[in-house]
Amino acid sequence: MMYNQETAILLFSRTTVDEAANKTIAKNTKLNLTVINGLQQHTIAEIKKSKLPFFISDENVQKQNSFAEKIKTAANTVFAKGFSRLIIIGNDCPELSSSLFLKADEELKKGNNIIGPDTNGGVYLIGITKELFTSLDFEKINWQTNAVFSNIIEQLQSLHTAFAILDKFADINTYSDIISLLKKKLDHISFFRWLKNLFLNVNFSFPNISPENTGLSHLTIISRRGPPHL
Repeated sequence: MMYNQETAILLFSRTTVDEAANKTIAKNTKLNLTVINGLQQHTIAEIKKSKLPFFISDENVQKQNSFAEKIKTAANTVFAKGFSRLIIIGNDCPELSSSLFLKADEELKKGNNIIGPDTNGGVYLIGITKELFTSLDFEKINWQTNAVFSNIIEQLQSLHTAFAILDKFADINTYSDIISLLKKKLDHISFFRWLKNLFLNVNFSFPNISPENTGLSHLTIISRRGPPHL
């Protein structure tokens, strides 16, 4: 498949069902899955708005042992398709937006690798060139800890490579994260408005969001866009 862009987005995450089984955002099981499903849909919608080619990697194709091996393999799979720049994201940051992805793309075009730090010491976005990808030691990054951001910055500095840092955003991993998010004035974000309505509307009726009808639970690392018309 041929692409007319050099930058792609990689959504590296678990399926919504697996995510809900491993992450408790709300004690109510249905509410927990509803929020996680909403985050996934929000993320994919914003990716599509950017019009950048994108790929999704979840546990159905992440067969490697360590997190480092999984994310490196997923990134390498996309680079192998001919892209020279990659924006890696997860699905738990409600402030991800199409404009943010396009901003990251512009920085990459300038030769700047780009990092989006979260409020817990991790990252919500990694914008990386193929050249840096071959030099970065993924095994030396303490993934899924509060040292991820500092580990990546240390490597970028040691490699003397140009990089830019985005604004710090919060991920949603716990119920307290939701409460903190709802205290912010983020009505310009559709997901925020949806989430506020979800938690404030006592008459909320849970939809049927089984894996069979979400359309998001069995995604694999395949392109979500067809080839461009050349």
